[in-house]
Amino acid sequence: MSVTGRRLQEAGDLEGAASLIGEAVSSFKARLGPQHPDTLTSMSNLGSLLQTLGDHTSASDQYCKVVAGRRACFGDEHPATLAALNQLGVCLARDLCCLDGGAPALREALAGRRSTLGARHPDTLCSIRNVGALLYAFGNLQGAAPLYREALAGCREVYGRNDPHTVRSALAFGLLLKAWGRANAEAEACLEEALAGCRATGPWPLAGCPATFLALSSLAELLEARGELQAALPLLAESVECAAVYYGAHHEETQQCAAAFMRLLQRVGRSDQAETVRGDYDVSEYRVSPSPWSKVSGEA
Repeated sequence: MSVTGRRLQEAGDLEGAASLIGEAVSSFKARLGPQHPDTLTSMSNLGSLLQTLGDHTSASDQYCKVVAGRRACFGDEHPATLAALNQLGVCLARDLCCLDGGAPALREALAGRRSTLGARHPDTLCSIRNVGALLYAFGNLQGAAPLYREALAGCREVYGRNDPHTVRSALAFGLLLKAWGRANAEAEACLEEALAGCRATGPWPLAGCPATFLALSSLAELLEARGELQAALPLLAESVECAAVYYGAHHEETQQCAAAFMRLLQRVGRSDQAETVRGDYDVSEYRVSPSPWSKVSGEA
């Protein structure tokens, strides 16, 4: 039943898959016991599906039981236990916005993976990024920065510069530095690396498009903050086109990109073109406000 449930999940029948995987969990518990590895695997599969369905509370309950069962079955530092801790921490911190609840699980997963798998194992790099994101969410950008830097260095070494893991790490670190308002030269280099990686994977409207337009728009903001308005214009124009291909012309993300492009066009005296953009992307309801980066010095 669990295999059939996973097939239904892959086919998009999430409700049907949840029902079958739930039945599989009950069957495994009855036949094998609640702490048998197969039972725990089915429970983890159910938690993942519930997470996909948006039932994050039920998903976190499943993950808690999986963590407890795998501790008893395998020990605290077994890869399966650490994987369950990571799943639980992400569900609590990201999906349920319970940072204090997710923090212990994410930190334990990272410590265990460093100890047992090494600093450059893909699972360890994943945990490094997750704990960095946790600190970022807490507002501790200074604490998050070295973890983001470590994750990026590890991804470059393990995956190569154009791999999606590296692209995401470069983009995340660049955005953190940009939000922090420090090390703008390093932020720009990270964003340029992310953009180059997106473009190297193939035509940019395909895989990685959200990363592409985030890198484009963020680079444009850094250039605008330095007063390099003409250099920023083509990047913002491309970000609008990229968002429109991925989301559609009238999606909120596209309209926000278009609003930023309009603002910059007005700053360089191209009001007629700004009005054309307004009409093409229906951004009349979006306030064209000064760039939030207008006070950034742009110094390295």
